[in-house]
Amino acid sequence: MGRRIITTSAATKGGINERGIPAMNRDTAASDDYSSRLVKYIPTEIITAFVTMNGMVASSGKQWLQWVVFVALLILTPLYTHYLTRQEGMPPAKKQIAVSSVSYLLWVFAIGGPFVLTTWYDHIYGSLLLPLFTFVVPMLDQSGAQPFTNNQGQG
Repeated sequence: MGRRIITTSAATKGGINERGIPAMNRDTAASDDYSSRLVKYIPTEIITAFVTMNGMVASSGKQWLQWVVFVALLILTPLYTHYLTRQEGMPPAKKQIAVSSVSYLLWVFAIGGPFVLTTWYDHIYGSLLLPLFTFVVPMLDQSGAQPFTNNQGQG
């Protein structure tokens, strides 16, 4: 599974087959459902790097370095997401890159990161924003991707 979100329009790029059914692109089997889009929007590698590096920096006592780590990874997030979502013959996944960058920002905000060094920060803000963002964003993607279905228990 690649990291690029595959929509119905991208999956049916091959046109219409002889039976009048949209032909699937040979590189993709089907469009992503809700849960697949949710996972692909979260830059897990970047968040893991932040948690690891922030933990080391916070224990060093150099609080300004927490901001450096946060900003450096914020800059790297769109570059890394672009790298992961590259696909020959397709334009850059601009929406996915933007959403992943905002996702990183909100994950760090929810974790605390350098924001705990400010006087206005309260953990409840991130605790409320992160789940709302995480679950609403894939639902807003009306580009033809398949809705979430739970196929467990069906034989």
